[in-house]
Amino acid sequence: MLTPTINSEIVWDLFEHNFRLELLALDRCAMAESWQVPMEAAIRDTLVRGVFPGDGGFLVGIMPTSNQGLAAERWEDHLPFVEKLRKLMSDWPGEPAGKLKAIGALDSVDFIPTPYDIEKVQRVIAPLYCQTFFDFFGRAAITPHLIPARSASMAASSSSVL
Repeated sequence: MLTPTINSEIVWDLFEHNFRLELLALDRCAMAESWQVPMEAAIRDTLVRGVFPGDGGFLVGIMPTSNQGLAAERWEDHLPFVEKLRKLMSDWPGEPAGKLKAIGALDSVDFIPTPYDIEKVQRVIAPLYCQTFFDFFGRAAITPHLIPARSASMAASSSSVL
């Protein structure tokens, strides 16, 4: 029998895997010429994989017990993944991607980031990601979500983080 907790974990798993594969597909569309050159394709693949916690794979092996990567709750834990997504998307064509490039690296040696800096980047990333996805695929993008609460009363909730 499927419990509310198991149902919530299945939904989280679907969101997570779809987000990972959609990000890959979107980068392949946005940067189509780069993906045609084997060395550049390998670089793009590494950039996409870097957005995800753990081994950077496209598949999640074990359900995490805490929010990680783009869904991490502490901004310090969230920062490296936001920066990797900023770097990936800053190569995309168009003016919003140029804004991401102009913002500069959140992890540079001479820069001490704050939660405000992450929020500033996310305010550019979120609409750029969602609009670019819609432009290529004609529907709303799947976004990363928080893992479900373990208690049955909280298990049915699923919150987007992008």
